Amino acid sequence: MNFIARFTTLHFDFLFSLVRRVARSNMATEAVPELVRSITEKLQQGTYECVVCTESVGLRDRLWSCPTCFGVFHLPCIVYWSKSQADQNRIEAQSQGGSGAAAASASSLAESFRCPLCQSRCPTNSTAMYKCYCGQRTNPEADPMLVLGSCGLQCSKRRADAQCPHACAMQCHPGPCPPCSYQRTQECFCGAEEQTVGCSSGIEGFECGNTCGKELNCGRHYCESPCHRGPCKPCAEITTVSCHCGGSSVERLCERDLSYSCHKPCTKKRDCGQHDCELPCHDGACSICLRLPARQSSCPCGQTPLWKVYYERPDLQPRGSCTDPIPTCSNICSIPLACGEHLCNSVCHDSACLPCSEEVPVRCQCGSSSKKVLCFAQYTPAKEWKRACTALGLNERQIGTSEFPIRCQKKCKKQLSCGKHMCEEVCCGNEDHTCMKVCHKKAPCGIHECGRLCHRGPCPPCHNTSYDRLFCRCRRTFLEPPVPCGTLPPNCLHPCVVPRACGHPANHNCHFDGECTQCVVPVQKHCGSHNNKMPFLQPCSLLAISCGRRCGNVSRCCGHECDKVCHIGPCEHKCSQSFPELGAPGVTTTKKMLPNVWTRR
Repeated sequence: MNFIARFTTLHFDFLFSLVRRVARSNMATEAVPELVRSITEKLQQGTYECVVCTESVGLRDRLWSCPTCFGVFHLPCIVYWSKSQADQNRIEAQSQGGSGAAAASASSLAESFRCPLCQSRCPTNSTAMYKCYCGQRTNPEADPMLVLGSCGLQCSKRRADAQCPHACAMQCHPGPCPPCSYQRTQECFCGAEEQTVGCSSGIEGFECGNTCGKELNCGRHYCESPCHRGPCKPCAEITTVSCHCGGSSVERLCERDLSYSCHKPCTKKRDCGQHDCELPCHDGACSICLRLPARQSSCPCGQTPLWKVYYERPDLQPRGSCTDPIPTCSNICSIPLACGEHLCNSVCHDSACLPCSEEVPVRCQCGSSSKKVLCFAQYTPAKEWKRACTALGLNERQIGTSEFPIRCQKKCKKQLSCGKHMCEEVCCGNEDHTCMKVCHKKAPCGIHECGRLCHRGPCPPCHNTSYDRLFCRCRRTFLEPPVPCGTLPPNCLHPCVVPRACGHPANHNCHFDGECTQCVVPVQKHCGSHNNKMPFLQPCSLLAISCGRRCGNVSRCCGHECDKVCHIGPCEHKCSQSFPELGAPGVTTTKKMLPNVWTRR
């Protein structure tokens, strides 16, 4: 049995060494990517580790390979990994209140998981079953002659380059497919020259150095730049373009559609060749002439057919062209006038209807009064009133007004939008009543005026802007312009430059407002009552220095000793006695009776 076991072990070692030699010889003859070579050798040597469980990949292990980084993992490990991420996403969605958006996000994330190596999103259904690297076989059998997880068939995967039509010819393998060994012909970007490139090289073109020569966006000129990648620049030629009717022309950049409308009446002739189009400048054919005998079948008012007019008036000659007058009937025209409210009351006529001469009541702008005027004054410009009156045989005074809209003499007394002023306009037609006065109050900055239209409430922030630098107090930190008015100076991290009265340097940062902080430099101090040197240093800004002993100085009022604790300033206490005058008869001057002289240090 030992002999058989030893023989079996030697046999398998020989087979493994043979497999390694064959694999190395195959890889040496082809341009195999280094990643494929590395993964294959580690799998064959049994040294490849799953990063989820940190265990080596064995011969009979079920594997899964990431389609992005091509890392190899144990299939049970990657299933556990994906389920853990799905559970985590579900918990986060529940913590957000279970809203519809959170639930939808959790469901979308459950369809994929992040690869443990490259953190790219991989579909969850790819872990449903064990497949080989090329995906052609499910549950491939473990074969010591093959790479772990390989089915042994030709890979047949398509490469990432869409221009390569060839499939991978290697045996089913981990990692990316090697570049295609075939070659193809690739044109330059302008199409003038060709080069031979690798089939899967991903080269989409090259710059040949010749003039591009492609048609530009205008369709009239060609690109004069050297052969280049991407679309050509828009045409920069300046050309003279005429409008649709040909009445005007402008210079503009060359484009595919250069036509434009000048919006003036079209000067082209209609299909009759006699009458102008009169439509606004337009593209395409002009309107047809409706006065042609073949198209005019009734009188001008449209109430009587022409054959009936000719029958009633035998003396009329048939029309030969569009310039001949159209026979009229004896009916009232009754065509709607330009006002849209009244009809023409003239007898059928072959000309434009006269302006409306009906008297209508019209209210003034403010609506407080009304006035009767001729109807045409509502829709006819004032400069054409004289011509309309001449056509109607009337005097201009009969119009009823000298201007339109009509204005009365009543002053408006409504409050304006600011709530401070009253409207004083005569016959005001303004519905909003916006106050047009300028607010001269100080803006919140306190420097400039508001400058806006008069308004309610407080003035808005100042709209002025400074184009000078805004410095801090020490002028070592600043803000670049533009600086809106009211902007606070920048925070400066440099030491304060304001000198102290004590002469000590500052121990705080630069500041713009407020006083400097108190000086805390330790110095020698004297107590207030006895002027004795303190046994320890005190902060420089501290003035009330006390040694803690009884004051003992003679009061100025009565000469008694002060019972307070050592203090600064004169000794004070409530006393009705007066201090005896020095040198008076019977008064002996002693040292204790002399007033205390205190010094502030």
